[in-house]
Amino acid sequence: FATARRIAVHPRVTGADVRRLYPGRVAIRLRERQADLRVLLADGRTALVDRENVVLSLLARGAALPAELRALPVVGATAAAAELSLPLLDPALGRGRAALSALRELGFAEPERTVIGTSDPFELTLLLADGTRLIAPPDRLASALRTYRSVARAYPQAFPPGATIDLTTLDATGGSRIVLRHR
Repeated sequence: FATARRIAVHPRVTGADVRRLYPGRVAIRLRERQADLRVLLADGRTALVDRENVVLSLLARGAALPAELRALPVVGATAAAAELSLPLLDPALGRGRAALSALRELGFAEPERTVIGTSDPFELTLLLADGTRLIAPPDRLASALRTYRSVARAYPQAFPPGATIDLTTLDATGGSRIVLRHR
């Protein structure tokens, strides 16, 4: 039991089962956490977190990432403090996960390559894989994304490549205005 407890404190392990097998063998079964999100912290570091927002590792600013970690979605958080093996408690992380979920449900291309800025509680900034930057309200995100997608499909020339598109003025039904900001 002591060996299982020592192994289970590792940040990447959710549980360990250690059994003694006679004669002279030991069987160890691990349940491992998997990183599913990169979180950019306010101090410039990057935290890798699992589905439960438990910090699996902390990377220094500018640290090189292996290819499998570069494929993880990126969410900018407001938290500066993060500790290994502990959940990252930041409401911005919840808004970022909700935005990723909305992008997936609505069928946006490559949602895992989207960089989501969540530092402002009243708006999200989504840098899509194609370079388009969307600014949207978190409480009406799905409606705003639906409106953007339907206008972009109907009028592809309306949104130039690399433009910033402000969807915060849209109401819950998708009415009102879309503001274009050129970089």
